[in-house]
Amino acid sequence: MKTTYLDTNIFVTFFLKREGFDKIEKFMRENKEELDLVTSDWTLTEIVKVLINEYKKNPKKVAEYIQELQREKRIFDNKFSFVKVSKEKGYDFEEFFYHIQKTILEYNNGVSDSIHSLIMKNNNLKYILTTNDQDFKGIKGIIVINPLHPEEK
Repeated sequence: MKTTYLDTNIFVTFFLKREGFDKIEKFMRENKEELDLVTSDWTLTEIVKVLINEYKKNPKKVAEYIQELQREKRIFDNKFSFVKVSKEKGYDFEEFFYHIQKTILEYNNGVSDSIHSLIMKNNNLKYILTTNDQDFKGIKGIIVINPLHPEEK
């Protein structure tokens, strides 16, 4: 069983039932026993931003969705759990933000994906389930699994 971090776009696709929904659902069903799914509170924050700002969804409906995710911890009929930003005791915001800055400078990726990749690194996670291969391409120690193209896994 490989512990796999769930990227924001998996949750957004589930909420919107947008293109790719069926392929992700099939992938999740076929790999249910192989995957130990995790995500972070940062993912929930990004879900809110994307659904409200980019897709103009009703904030009340988005809040209900976030609460459902927090309480049920289930996506595409698969359970998931939450990881902290770090397992290290005493890891503070100053250190976290410094490490985000270093990640952005090293990989030239955006703030959101730098936060995801740093949380993964801090929790010794190497697999990410995402439909945006390019967001994490080239980041040392991260292996992208794209459920839209599972043959590349």
